[in-house]
Amino acid sequence: MFKKCFLVAAILLLSSALFASEAGSYNFSIQGGAGFSLHSDWGPLSSKISPVFNIGLGFNYAINENLDIIAGLLYDYQSLQYGEDPFGDEWGFTFSYITIPVGVRFNATEMFFIGGGLYYGLNLTAREKDLGNMRDDFGKNDIGLFIDAGVTPIDNISIFLRYKLGFVDVLKHLYDSMKTSSLSINVGYHF
Repeated sequence: MFKKCFLVAAILLLSSALFASEAGSYNFSIQGGAGFSLHSDWGPLSSKISPVFNIGLGFNYAINENLDIIAGLLYDYQSLQYGEDPFGDEWGFTFSYITIPVGVRFNATEMFFIGGGLYYGLNLTAREKDLGNMRDDFGKNDIGLFIDAGVTPIDNISIFLRYKLGFVDVLKHLYDSMKTSSLSINVGYHF
């Protein structure tokens, strides 16, 4: 039920950005970013720094000069790398998601902004480096929180840090929990 409500809210926010009235301005953006996973140890295995990246479209709808509704449609790639298990094997997982972030952005000044909200991710692929396709062993959805802080150094360009924290255990069958978490630097071109 929560997933359906979240998707309906995302569609409504996206459509309000697309068909905004004269009362507020809106813009679209092409954005992309790269960073690293911030996941914790998984059972007896210790985590390693692992790459993440995203690319996609963003939408901003200005409620007033200080507050925007933000939404997007992104392709997210996440990697989770772990050290050796007791048998000497290293584990590494990669995931691909279509992600819909929906939230608010507070423009503290003309240049600086902070924001946050929720995201929903639909799992497209899940792979383990030696075992191959493991999509059936992982959940089909990832839901979590994101927090942004950034600057708009020149018109039409934004640079921001995005922290994401997943609420959903992305593993279905193994005994230990695995949740996604990442920090990335992103650049957006607004038009």
